[in-house]
Amino acid sequence: LKSDLMEYNTSELCDLFADSVDVVDPIFINYGGRLSYGGEITTIKCYEDKGLIDKVLSQPGKGKVLLIDGGGSTRRALVDMNTARLAVENDWEGIICYGSVREIDQLEELDLGVHAVASIPVNAGFEETGE
Repeated sequence: LKSDLMEYNTSELCDLFADSVDVVDPIFINYGGRLSYGGEITTIKCYEDKGLIDKVLSQPGKGKVLLIDGGGSTRRALVDMNTARLAVENDWEGIICYGSVREIDQLEELDLGVHAVASIPVNAGFEETGE
């Protein structure tokens, strides 16, 4: 893993900026190899279809985090090793998925932040539906 990464103390940030910080419910599990990450948020909304995800992660992602609103689905994985590798190749900082991931043993080997609600071995579709 990279040694020049910035680490975030979220408790301290909440203390220092209590009036301007919002936090999500602690429902996300860490699946990636990078424990600390942050950046400009790019958002995709899709349900059980990963076509748009791969399309966005094909673009330069230096200093960016992809937030995927997958409707919280635990039936199909929106992020797999190929998707995560695409993110690494294009310098994304991390992926937060309100949905599921798969191939979790491989995901933890990558220098990429990956948080999701659950893991499941069944892959999502590739029809590029969503927004």
